[in-house]
Amino acid sequence: MAALPPEVAGSGDDRPHPEEPSWGRREPAWRLLGPVVSGAGRTLFSVRAHGLEHVPRHGPALVIANHLGHLDPVVLVAALHGMRGRRPRFLAREELFADPFVGWWLRRAGALPVVRGRGPGPVIDVARRAFDAGELVVMYPEGHLARGDRLVARPGAGAIALATGVPVVPLALWGMQPHLPGPPLRRPAAVEVGAPLDARTLGSRDPQSVASVVLGLIRARLLPRARVRCGFAPDHPDADPEGAVPITGSSWRATVEILRRWFSG
Repeated sequence: MAALPPEVAGSGDDRPHPEEPSWGRREPAWRLLGPVVSGAGRTLFSVRAHGLEHVPRHGPALVIANHLGHLDPVVLVAALHGMRGRRPRFLAREELFADPFVGWWLRRAGALPVVRGRGPGPVIDVARRAFDAGELVVMYPEGHLARGDRLVARPGAGAIALATGVPVVPLALWGMQPHLPGPPLRRPAAVEVGAPLDARTLGSRDPQSVASVVLGLIRARLLPRARVRCGFAPDHPDADPEGAVPITGSSWRATVEILRRWFSG
């Protein structure tokens, strides 16, 4: 096997991030938060999950998923936690923890902080500690909501996969977009899971290439199935044809705007 490039070796700093969960300690808030979020997902959506047997019941794994809407995590918790019994650890931008409302939820959900602008080293270190504790980590390789049919991966997911060697589980989401037709409650939402991959056997040691291969698999194989399960054509556009409008402002106003768009969509 060829040597891994230095950019996926981690930063070498073993000190945990201040916002990182305390691995090995009980987190009683999740006992309440997990069922609540899972129940909310099954209330807002009729979750149609297929291939969940590919998600390991125990041990570390990296779930790589497309990112379509602000309610994606709710559906993922409903599928991974409510139907498979795995607690997902979401990677979230470090600056989100500074928001009083969003940060409160992220800490109780045990989210993992992502430090931007310093290369992949810090996020590899955080992910490696999570995997050492046997955690299931969820990452959106695009780094933002879908802006059209073309999914473009950033190298971070590939760097984590190459550096840690944990199973990579590709996952496609569909149905969380507010512009799609349907009732505001119990709208069909699909979670389509593919077989686990070993990033180190994909024929490349370049993080960008590995991330692009996995996201390409999601786009070509899993997304068409997810669309069909929700009653749409296999090639239905991912994003709003008029273009996704980012939500900005305070966290409270952003939350209200998310709900307004959903129930008025």
